Amino acid sequence: HRLLALRFAAWLSKDFELHIYRTYDEQRQYSEEWSKERIITKYEFHLLTDTIKEYIAPKYSKDKQGIPYGAELGMINRLVFGQSKSTTSKNFRDTATPEQLREVIDLQRHDKTLIMMGLTIDDREPILSKLLSDTRKKYHPQLT
Repeated sequence: HRLLALRFAAWLSKDFELHIYRTYDEQRQYSEEWSKERIITKYEFHLLTDTIKEYIAPKYSKDKQGIPYGAELGMINRLVFGQSKSTTSKNFRDTATPEQLREVIDLQRHDKTLIMMGLTIDDREPILSKLLSDTRKKYHPQLT
């Protein structure tokens, strides 16, 4: 299908063909960037869950040890995406932009450190919110 579309674009006009090639290249680069960021997000999430397992989960009874994992995931999703749970069956992170994935990565790394410092989730959330706000102001002033 792709080759047919490119041939058709070339038949219509050389300028249009060039536009199609550029668009395709941009989309491919975006896709590669997204894939890389998604892999890093998953890796960092595993590091965060290891930290939760070591520092937070032991404070819960065996039947409630899953609670802190959901709370951390919900907090980071709420900060980056504006809500803690998707209203669909899709994972927020699977439909996020590369920029949002970088924000998730950054918050997971900071959250891990704050957990190791002994801060509660209620203490960590405003700190992470401020870090995210500062990052957005610095790199995306048009969004703030």
